[in-house]
Parts: sequence; C-alpha cells; structure tokens
Amino acid sequence: MTNRVISVNRMTGAKNNLLAKCILAITVCWISASSASEKDKKMKPMPDEKTLLEARSNFEGAAYLNPAYSAEVRAKDVLSRMTLEEKTELVVGFNEFFIAPLPRFGLRAIYLTDASAGMHIRENLFKMDKSVSYPATVALAATWEPNLAQRYGAAISGECRAWGSDVLLGPGVNLYRSSECGRNFEYMGEDPLLAGMMATSYIRGIQSLDIMATGKHFICNNHEWRRHSSDIWVDERALRELYARAWYRMIHEGNVGAVMTSYNLLNGEKSSQSKAVISDFLKGEIGFKGLAMSDWGAVWDKVKAVESGLDLIMPKGQLDPEKTKQFEENLNRMSENILTACFRFGYYDREAKDEHFMTAYPEYEKTALETARRAITLLKNKDQLLPLNPDATGKILVTGPAAEKTPHCGGGSGWVKGYGHTHILGELKKILGDDRIVFSASPTEADLKAAAAVIVCIKTDDKEGTDRPFALDPAQEGLVQKAVNNQPRSIVIINSGGAIRMTDWKEQAGAIVHAYFAGQYGGTAIAEILTGKVNPSGKLPFTMEKEFTDSPAVHDYERSEGVDRTQHGWGYKPPVKVNYNEKIFIGYRWYEKKQIATQYPFGHGLSYTTFDYSDLQVEKTADHISVTLSISNTGSRAGAETVQIYYADPESSVERPNKELCGFRKVDLMPGETSTVTIQIPVQDLTFYDVIKKAWKLEAGEYRLLVGSSSADIRAQSRFQQEQDVWFSLPVAK
Repeated sequence: MTNRVISVNRMTGAKNNLLAKCILAITVCWISASSASEKDKKMKPMPDEKTLLEARSNFEGAAYLNPAYSAEVRAKDVLSRMTLEEKTELVVGFNEFFIAPLPRFGLRAIYLTDASAGMHIRENLFKMDKSVSYPATVALAATWEPNLAQRYGAAISGECRAWGSDVLLGPGVNLYRSSECGRNFEYMGEDPLLAGMMATSYIRGIQSLDIMATGKHFICNNHEWRRHSSDIWVDERALRELYARAWYRMIHEGNVGAVMTSYNLLNGEKSSQSKAVISDFLKGEIGFKGLAMSDWGAVWDKVKAVESGLDLIMPKGQLDPEKTKQFEENLNRMSENILTACFRFGYYDREAKDEHFMTAYPEYEKTALETARRAITLLKNKDQLLPLNPDATGKILVTGPAAEKTPHCGGGSGWVKGYGHTHILGELKKILGDDRIVFSASPTEADLKAAAAVIVCIKTDDKEGTDRPFALDPAQEGLVQKAVNNQPRSIVIINSGGAIRMTDWKEQAGAIVHAYFAGQYGGTAIAEILTGKVNPSGKLPFTMEKEFTDSPAVHDYERSEGVDRTQHGWGYKPPVKVNYNEKIFIGYRWYEKKQIATQYPFGHGLSYTTFDYSDLQVEKTADHISVTLSISNTGSRAGAETVQIYYADPESSVERPNKELCGFRKVDLMPGETSTVTIQIPVQDLTFYDVIKKAWKLEAGEYRLLVGSSSADIRAQSRFQQEQDVWFSLPVAK
C-alpha cells in the first residue's frame, strides 16, 4: 500500500472561505492493486480528497465546521446528522490503527501511533522515514525529573506533528509488581507517586502540541503471561492506593485525552467490556471525561463492550445496525465522545502533516541523549573503580553480547526502530582510543587477568506478550562469573527493562551500572558515564530483589521447568485466577514489611561526588506539608542528587506500609555548592482509601517524615501532627 499526505494550502472562492479555515490538509491513502500484500488487500479504501472537500461544501454553515464553537457543540452537531450505520462504523477501528473517516461530512481518518518511547513505524499503514528511539519510559522514570519528562513528551509530539500522526498510544503506567513482566520497560516503575508524576508531565508534553496522549493499560496489567485470560483479584484499597493512584493524577492534573483498557480480567470481568471497570470506576469514581478505547483485540463480547462505557473498540470489527438499534443511546454516547476528542485536539481543523516540525529534529535527538545521560544508574562502585581514567594506558577488555550492538529498546508495540544508533564498544573507542580498548566475545582467564579493567555488557530479552526469566541466560551468567572471578576490576553493564538476578556475582563485581534500554544514543551515554564525562544521577524506579522467590508475584503462575511464559493467545481462553494476596504491599513496601534484604532498594543510585543533607524544617497547613532542607555537594565533581521524601503513619487505624514516597526533587550542584530545597506535599498524597466511607481519609495523629537518598538511605527525619480526620473524594488536589 502506498501512502501520502496531500496538503491543501489555498482554497479560493467566497463559498469556500469557511472551508479553508477548517481544513488545510486531507490524508489520502489508496491501495495499489499491483503491489499490495494480502493484508493490504483487506484494507478499506480511504475517501479521496475531492470527496471530502465536496462533502464539506454540502454542510456550509454547519456548527461542526466552525472552530469558534466548542468541541462538545461541534461533536453534537455531527452526531445529530449521523445515521445508525455511520455510528456503528465510527465506534470500531478502521484499517487497524485509524479512527474511521466520516466521508459524508468531509471528516478524515485519524491515525493512532503505537509506542511510548517514540513512534512505532508501521510501513504498511503510514508513511514515515524515521523516528527517534528515546530511552524506554522506565529509564525516563529513573531520571526522577518531571520537567525532563515533559520535554521528552513534547519531542515525541513534535515528531507526530511532523509526520501527520494524531494520537500517541502512551504512556504506559502499569506498576512494576513483577520483575519478570516483559513490558516493564514500557512502564514507570513500582511507585504510584513517581509513576503518576512522571506520566502526568509526559502527557502535558505530548498534548502541548495538540497530540492526544493515551494512558495505558487500565487496569492491573502487571504481567504478560496469559495476559488475555489472567483474572486479577485485588482488594478495594490496593486497587485504588496502588494500581489506580497514578490514574487519578494523570486524569485530573494531566487531563489525558484517552485511556486504553487492558487485556486482563479484573475481579471476574474482562476489563475492556466491564461496566464496573469503565463506567463505574474509570468514568464514575475517578472522573475520566475523555475517550476510552480498548486495547487491540481485547474485546471478547462487543455487546458487553457497547454497554460497558467503552467508546472505541480496536482494532476492527463490525456491529450490525439492525441488532444494535437497542443500543443506540450507547452508540450516541460512544460516537459523541470520539468526535469530541477529535475536535478537542483540532484534528479536523488543521493540516495533518506539518513539515515545520521536521526542523526540530536536532532538539528531539538532544532530548533522547540527555534523557539517557540522566537515567543511567550506578548501582555499585567499589574503591571508586569508576570513572575510568581517560589518561591511563592500561588495556580495557570489553566483552558481552551488548557491547558491539547495544540494545536500545524492548520488543512489541513499544519497539521504536530509531536511527544513528551508538554502541558501547564503538563509543568507548572514541573516548579512550582504539589502542586501549580490546574486544573479545570469549575471553580467556589469561585475557581477563591481564586487563587493567573488564567491561561486561549484558542484556535481557524484554518484549510484549511474554514474561522473561529473572536470571540471566546460562551463557551470559557464565561470562559474568568468569569475569568477576578473574578480574576484581570488572564492570557489569546491564541493558534491561528491569531487575535481574545477581546473587552469584554481585559481591565480586567491582562496579555495576544499570543502563535500562537507553534509546538510540544509549552507547554514547553509557560510555560518557563510564569515563566520567557525565556524572551518573539516575535512581532506581523499582526494587531489585535478590531472588524472584522473594517477590510477591512469585505465586502468580506455575513456576515449574518448561512452563511456556509466552502464552498470551488472542481470543477467548478460560480465565486463570491470579490473586494479589499481598494487597497494598508491592516493591519496597513488600520487602520492608517482610524484612527481606534486597540487592538494591527503590530509589538507589550512586554518584561520583557526595552530598550532605542538613537543616530539615517541616511546616504543616490545612492543604500542604512544606518540607525545606539544604543539600550540599561535598565532593569534587558537579553532580545531581534526588531528594526523596517518605512518610509513615505509625498510629494508623488500618495496616499501612512502613513508609511511602510522598515527594521528590532532583537538584544539580557544583562542587562545594549548597542549595535550599522546598517541596510542597499536598495532604491528599498522604491519604488512604476508607472502604467503609468510600472516600480518601487523612487520619488524625502523628506522622513521620523521612528524607533520604533512597528508600533505605534515610538522612534526616521529622514529625508533624494532624489534628483531626479529614475525608476527600479524590486522592489528588483538583
């Protein structure tokens, strides 16, 4: 299939003046019968430019053609003119990744782009020459920088505008409950406050250029094994305090345009067709007013989906107009919500493809590199092995499968091809010189012992549709153990979307760096960190347990030898029940409650400099807790420290975690510099869900505030008093 965008730059004639203001471009796609694949031959033809322009001329003066009217008014005007057949076609996907056109009204199709860390190119559907592969969104979360997340989102939005895409199917915010989840790289870690704040800023960036962001996946899609038929059973508090808490923020502070429902069942009902999930919880209790769409192929029963509150059934399907007459009230609601969202973002009023945004590609690329630099996390640095001295002369041996070709992204719909990729081996040679860097895929013991240092570059295979083992594959595990046993100056670089097992080599390793999937310029950023050109400042957005048997997710499915972790077949499968018996305790909440030692705690990350915390002061008002403290760079290098604030409610009438994150701030400091930091914490961020009153409760009593460099490294603490119980309808300030 050949695709192109035809721009209408000028329309003449008095009769067409209004039309010229309403539409500048029409996306036209046609099928080439001589070269189309079998898949292409099944595509529905797009209306051509002439048809759409003539159709608009038939409705001159209609409210929907006037941008001066609100999106709601314009949507209602179109709806009032639609036939039942047109409604049934609008509410199901068109050609897999489009919202259907309405040719009779001159309204074009709307393209939806996969991925969170850039734009996933689908060559058979939509013409794109390139798109930046940014660091995975778990790496973005590791920066702990909402302002950077907004820049990151705005860069992707600019690319969408440049190529003519309309809706970005991201960000993903399913919590990191299981280290083995194949899509952890697409999400933003284990803590709902961190995930919610980073995702909200990402959304603001995406929507700043009138591209609709899509939060996904609602809700409790926390593993990939049998994702279509896993029936998640979770209690009221855990559902709200953990798995939905980021959504409240994204909806009320980020005003996210769309929400995608998940594949799994929740408490016995398929999420994408559940009235309890969509109408009652998402739209009712949480208060979402935008466009609710299904994930691709997530709907088993279209009748239930229509009745559930869902607005858009993806990727395709057919509703019989005769059989759906009884649903027309629901079809009206679905159609109106789709049209309102499209009018809200100006899709029908502007040129789909704006080549002006092409000129900003250097800025998009700069954002990708800067995010990688700020995300990479130094986990261990024994005897200050890092940074490597660029002026030294000793040979450095580089090995491992991620050295020559450094993985930049996980697989599936979150895969972004990228371009201009850099790799660890090549970038180290640029900085340290070809003569000093020696590569060996299979180094001998003698090779390892003779080197001044060894860099072992390892990776995991993270992708949509499958969970991965916690342990490295035997070949990589053996390579790491061989290196650390023969060379104490061994540096292990981890390219992965989450945690891995390190039990048999962590203590012997000289340094460990978690690079996540750092995007197309990941090799550059990693080499800069290793050589000290950049000071590491990333912090773990998840806990790294010692053994997966320590995890609350260990009992989710049979863990015997030979279990097929790729089971995720499409269509109906008999549901398998998965109990979240840990309730409100995942991540650091779980490990602290159970007093289980971890490899590295949530929020951990080292620097090449040192920081001192002092002068902690806490002030309480009815609405906020104001935390002020001084942070000093007491080392010899410029660096950045992430101040983390946790709270504890030791007198609570209900069971609560030992501590919970309630605020954070990343601070850049020159050597010897001191900065005074003030962080405002809304009191709603300290509430729990009262299952009796069905409201969020700030309970009277004494609270502790803990300030530190990680969840396990507390540097200062204070207390404050809440005089009386207060209830809120939402856990975020509207």
